[in-house]
Amino acid sequence: MQAVSGATNPIAVARFRQDVWADTDVDWTDHVEVHARAHPQAAPALLREWATKAHAGLEAGMRPRDDLGEFLRVFAEVVEGEADVESFKTFLRSLGTQFETLDCVLGAIEVLAERGIRVADLRPILDAPVEAIERLAKAGWYEGDDRDAGDYVYLIEIHEVTWTERAARAADAVDASRAVEGYRRGIGKSIRKALKSGWSRPVPR
Repeated sequence: MQAVSGATNPIAVARFRQDVWADTDVDWTDHVEVHARAHPQAAPALLREWATKAHAGLEAGMRPRDDLGEFLRVFAEVVEGEADVESFKTFLRSLGTQFETLDCVLGAIEVLAERGIRVADLRPILDAPVEAIERLAKAGWYEGDDRDAGDYVYLIEIHEVTWTERAARAADAVDASRAVEGYRRGIGKSIRKALKSGWSRPVPR
């Protein structure tokens, strides 16, 4: 896998693409990044293909594979050029804001933000965990699904790109609720402290 990941030989490239998606026992994560950097022009289309397949499996009722998050992260690290960046953002929007894919999509947006790429136009995705909490609060903390507000607080906690005063208020509301248990409290306070001190990375606007 290491030998073919950065190869330019068409046969090697085809074999690499086949083996990665075949879900072999090889830990291919680093190899995918090497391959993407070795083929910067082809990387966007290739990574989009892999991510689309991973998402298609999710829509078909399969358990989400780690593939989707890794593909999106690598794509976010290598995508260049205004047109390709905008195309990638459009693809992220197409994945929606379902809980099952939200962690993957937020992770990719965070990589873009860390690179200094403007992501404020992805605000509907960035605000999705907060809006989910607000809906749950309005419904009395129960919305009839298997996700509770603590799950969304966790997404906010691990993705600094979501950190806003609104996110802090949502976390505070969950803390104040007697209906939600089993998650780390005090996230709202941590967010405010980070925003005030400059510890967190602000979303480019």
